[in-house]
Amino acid sequence: MKPIFAELKRKATEARESPAEAACRLQGGLPHSGKCFTVPHVTSSGDMTHDQARKECAKYEALLAEVHDRNQQDDLYNFAVTKMPGYSKFVQIWSGMEYQHSTSTLLYRSGKVLGSSQLKWFPSYPHQGPPLTYLVTTLRRDDSPNVGLFNTVAVSRRHGVMCEKDI
Repeated sequence: MKPIFAELKRKATEARESPAEAACRLQGGLPHSGKCFTVPHVTSSGDMTHDQARKECAKYEALLAEVHDRNQQDDLYNFAVTKMPGYSKFVQIWSGMEYQHSTSTLLYRSGKVLGSSQLKWFPSYPHQGPPLTYLVTTLRRDDSPNVGLFNTVAVSRRHGVMCEKDI
């Protein structure tokens, strides 16, 4: 057996997780809800549009990450904070859901709809207005209440992206 596969098998057995989950962790990801979540790009300079974020995930055969409930949001938030550059007080990363203004709901790739109140939003968000449909999460290391989702336009530039792929 090749050393990397032996290591994956050992780690999976120790952690009682599947080899795919162990591989996700070994690659710096977080296995959660049958997906491997990664933060492949995050910088202190806001240089990434929504389209660039989508393309970054595609490099890894992944999609922009979707958050389905508050517990998952908290777990992914705590994971993503560990990927922040050490000198950054906060970063903003793209996610995959879209905000639907007419119904105040979140729309997922699958067509699933979730009431926007079921996730944590940045204070005073979501904002209304048709072009503000793309979602970003603000991450901070401190205990500031200024964290959570906010809606914006696709061409705004943010610090990074969180991706997901099936495992």
